[in-house]
Amino acid sequence: MRMTLSEYVNRGRLNELNLRIYYMSPSILTVMPVSIEDLKSEVWYEYTTLIDGVLLDEYVDLLLGIIDVILVPVEHDSTVNARIYYVFETKRGRAVLDVVLWSYYEYMIVNGVEVNNNDVFYDLLMPFLPKELANDLNDHISAKPFLRNSELR
Repeated sequence: MRMTLSEYVNRGRLNELNLRIYYMSPSILTVMPVSIEDLKSEVWYEYTTLIDGVLLDEYVDLLLGIIDVILVPVEHDSTVNARIYYVFETKRGRAVLDVVLWSYYEYMIVNGVEVNNNDVFYDLLMPFLPKELANDLNDHISAKPFLRNSELR
């Protein structure tokens, strides 16, 4: 049976998941858009980590924020231009929820759908980044206000 992130959270089964994060500074300019596969290669990411689901229990409130958010798809499709990719996956590697920051037009991609940006996806990521990377991400978002809850674009 395939469960959603909501079901894992609500049933208290976060210990059955991992959170995997790949990070490349958003301020790095590239000649070509960066695909998820590119970002996951050691050539591109500057930081990666695997968080065991047992540690996610401490962040249930942040997870509930993601579950409750209403995603608003954008009216066009664009190319992935990943700087950050994170995925909640089962211990066997099946993706339950994945988030790409960002598309070519700087929208988020959640489970393969390009959507308006929403702060809850940043908020969940921050506790799992080293301080200097969290500051780097905050600086990037602060410099581009449309990255915050972009339904205001």
